[in-house]
Amino acid sequence: MQEDKIRLPNRHNERVYLEKVEDNKYKLVCETCLRVGIINNNDNQYSFIDPSGGPMISIGSKLPVGTVKSIREESKNFIIEVE
Repeated sequence: MQEDKIRLPNRHNERVYLEKVEDNKYKLVCETCLRVGIINNNDNQYSFIDPSGGPMISIGSKLPVGTVKSIREESKNFIIEVE
């Protein structure tokens, strides 16, 4: 996997990873359906995102690239911003 793709643990051994789109912003890429918690549907903001088999990612979660600041849907992709 390339340096701009960070694989995340998944108990079903599915491919779940973060793909860097710009500084501090990553697209979540996964094979299966997701559960999401909506903060503001008009602004496409989410409180958490949970790929089948994990990991559940929520605002404040610590990831290998930083702490989750926001989760948004942009162009049918989930973008995770970290600080």
